[in-house]
Amino acid sequence: MKEQITKAISQEEFLNIKNQYFNLAKNKQKEEKLNAKILEQIKVIEKAEGELLKEQVKLTRLLSEKAKLNDFAKDSQAQEATNE
Repeated sequence: MKEQITKAISQEEFLNIKNQYFNLAKNKQKEEKLNAKILEQIKVIEKAEGELLKEQVKLTRLLSEKAKLNDFAKDSQAQEATNE
């Protein structure tokens, strides 16, 4: 009788451990899928950041050109005023 009880407990423990193992394996797969999705999103964000940086450089150049043109216009107006 004692042997049967021990055997039953051992089988139950084994099944519990087996179930825990399968649950851990499922969770690991879910985690890996989520990590892959996160990495994909990070790549998309990094690409977008690169595009934004390029646009920022273009904008900075345009603002610099605008400032130069404004300075040139002021200088021209000042020159015309002195010539008159």
